[in-house]
Amino acid sequence: MKDSLENQVGKFRREEGFRNPNDIYDLTGLKEETKNPEKMELMQIAREFTADMQKLLKDRLGALIIESQQHPTPIPPEIIAYMEETGMNLAQFSMFEGDSAISKTIEYSLDKMEDENGLMIIFNLPKPIGQFWWKGGTGLWGEQAVDVDGKVIEWGFFYRNLMDTVWETVGYYESETSLNLRRLNDIGDHDPKNFYYVWEASLKKKPAF
Repeated sequence: MKDSLENQVGKFRREEGFRNPNDIYDLTGLKEETKNPEKMELMQIAREFTADMQKLLKDRLGALIIESQQHPTPIPPEIIAYMEETGMNLAQFSMFEGDSAISKTIEYSLDKMEDENGLMIIFNLPKPIGQFWWKGGTGLWGEQAVDVDGKVIEWGFFYRNLMDTVWETVGYYESETSLNLRRLNDIGDHDPKNFYYVWEASLKKKPAF
């Protein structure tokens, strides 16, 4: 899995680059510029992390939609088109630092930021999946899925498969790069309108010689 993910990440960087970062995440919570080399390195790797994850999730969702056409209640073509037109097929990312990050910890009742140079990364699932994650997917992991008996779209099927990609991407970046991600929201604490995960991103401490 590691080799497969590493190959995909490399391919995305070659094909997509990072020419349009504002299409990937909301940067309103970041200062326009910084001369701190450590902060600049962190901002760059955080951008790469969010860009890679969004592309991985977009592609995985597309494959799952094709696979789900065999389900009793597949996503209708008009809903698929609407999701693509409005960006509802994309995961959402926002970044904050300093006072803006502190305000978010208070607003969402999160753990406090610990690294003065850290960045807050807010991640949310594609809207219909984040909202209806519990509908279906009973044959996969988790105990909170509700059996919909094939009567409605099984958004839970997409949710459970996409979360595997989220965890794999986080694991890859934490093991293969200098990025450290500390989760700020408690287990089970998710707000479909605002966040699924909130991380404090920082650089791993370099060993002293």
